[in-house]
Amino acid sequence: MQAVANLETAKAQVAEEESARPRVNAVLERWKGEYTRMKALADGKFVDGQIKEELLHQYKSAEGIVGETEAKIKKAIAARDESAAKKDKAAADVAFAEVRIKVAEATEKYAKSMLDYRQITSPFKGVVVQRNVHTGHLVKPSQGSEGGEPLFT
Repeated sequence: MQAVANLETAKAQVAEEESARPRVNAVLERWKGEYTRMKALADGKFVDGQIKEELLHQYKSAEGIVGETEAKIKKAIAARDESAAKKDKAAADVAFAEVRIKVAEATEKYAKSMLDYRQITSPFKGVVVQRNVHTGHLVKPSQGSEGGEPLFT
């Protein structure tokens, strides 16, 4: 089923995106540490302030990469959830179709049984002269003269 395959693909995409998280967090920590160290050196006038600024840009860039990675993870999770919902809908559609088949089979059986009523057979040999019935009555074997309209003659 395609919905199941799509769900598995979406799960794999989430795992792939989440696998980048430790790497980008490590890069962020590296640049944060470098910036902190150089800031202290630059504030003490031991190194040029431009080095501190370059490291600040690297640190901010790493923060942006972390944010981008988190957004990709959220997007992959949303795609996974959407695929799961589509899979569930497909399963519900299949179940609904199976129920409709059962209803159609029951309707067919009903129609066949009603068709069987077109021929009236007697449980014993003989000739029927007349069968009386009133509208709305259940037709059952006659027990004498009940009156009413003839069902057939």
